[in-house]
Amino acid sequence: MNYLCKDMTDDKNSGFVVEEIPENISQMSEYGETISKGVYCLCKVKRYGKWYFLKGLQPINRDLTQFREYLKKEFELEIQLDHPNIVRAVSWENDEHFGPCFLMEFVDGLTLDEFLKTNPSAKIRKKIALEILSAMSYFHSLQIIHRDLKPLNILITRKGNNVKIIDFGLSDSDAYAIFKQPAGTDGYAAPEQITSGAETDQRSDIYAFGKILQLLFPHKYWFIKRKCLQSDKARRFANADEIIAKIRRRSVWSIVLPLILVAGGIISITLSLIKQGTEIQRLAEQKNDTGVIHSVDTIVTQTASVFNAEQQCFYDTLAAELERLASPILDKLQKGEVRTQIEANNIVSQFVITSSNLIREQAKTEDKEFNKKLTDKGLELMVNYQTIFYNYTQKLPLGID
Repeated sequence: MNYLCKDMTDDKNSGFVVEEIPENISQMSEYGETISKGVYCLCKVKRYGKWYFLKGLQPINRDLTQFREYLKKEFELEIQLDHPNIVRAVSWENDEHFGPCFLMEFVDGLTLDEFLKTNPSAKIRKKIALEILSAMSYFHSLQIIHRDLKPLNILITRKGNNVKIIDFGLSDSDAYAIFKQPAGTDGYAAPEQITSGAETDQRSDIYAFGKILQLLFPHKYWFIKRKCLQSDKARRFANADEIIAKIRRRSVWSIVLPLILVAGGIISITLSLIKQGTEIQRLAEQKNDTGVIHSVDTIVTQTASVFNAEQQCFYDTLAAELERLASPILDKLQKGEVRTQIEANNIVSQFVITSSNLIREQAKTEDKEFNKKLTDKGLELMVNYQTIFYNYTQKLPLGID
């Protein structure tokens, strides 16, 4: 006897139950080649003249309760999903050849890495990226995390170049208590996925998407990729919809070599910018103004006419990092916790080194012109902070006995 999964939702019970169905309805008329995949096996089968895939366990694993539970969990997660870019589960089976298994939609296509070898156009690549994100947004809305997004688990159909996400074998949902240990594929798993005891959520899939976007667009969408791939998940995009919105409004940038920053160039720009600190010195004299850093950012770095929307986001991130570095120094100076000029100079020197390295690291995008603008604005902001610090430290004792 075989089985079919039915939605049995009422006031007292919500979920899916397995129901017995007649043998002749689910009988397979033809079995194709069996493909082994880890502990699982996949077979192309025919029922009523239509092709499907049958996913089960390899013979050595069929009597192991743990693997049977994993397979059943994957089916129960997939049967909930009804999205054009996700492979559809059809029914739970007890096949005479494969034992416990489940039937799912047949997809005639290539894996994403195979498809990319055909050199698809930028338009098709963008379509693929948006369809992956659409599927992610959908299953995340159901509190399902895939946890193993990678090119091998993304099929592209031969007709229409449509995305089909497959293999929810490592997926997770709050409703399940099993399979909570670290999981994922090296190179695509987020840092928290490979850390024992760390919590994973939809931002783990967003990290994997960043890796996939690198394959789709090696020289574009660098801001999106960098934000997806932050080690700290709190700094990634919160959800797939945020990425969709950014991709849809992004302009295509030219493919260029990153700007190489040289020490002489940085020193030259810094010296010229120091001369422009009059207004900043006036602000710095307002020692009781706790908003002085924000005033600096507002008055000195008017960037609306310099950067486009994507570039502005990148600059805002850099400005926030420089502010984070400068704030504790200014706080110490205002509170009188720095006693001598020598002590202050040591602190400020470290600020300059750290800030310069940060600016240099941020200005390594594919857009050469933007790199130069970002460097100029970053150094200008850094020098403005130095000017404020100097205004405080020049009145301190030198510190030499």
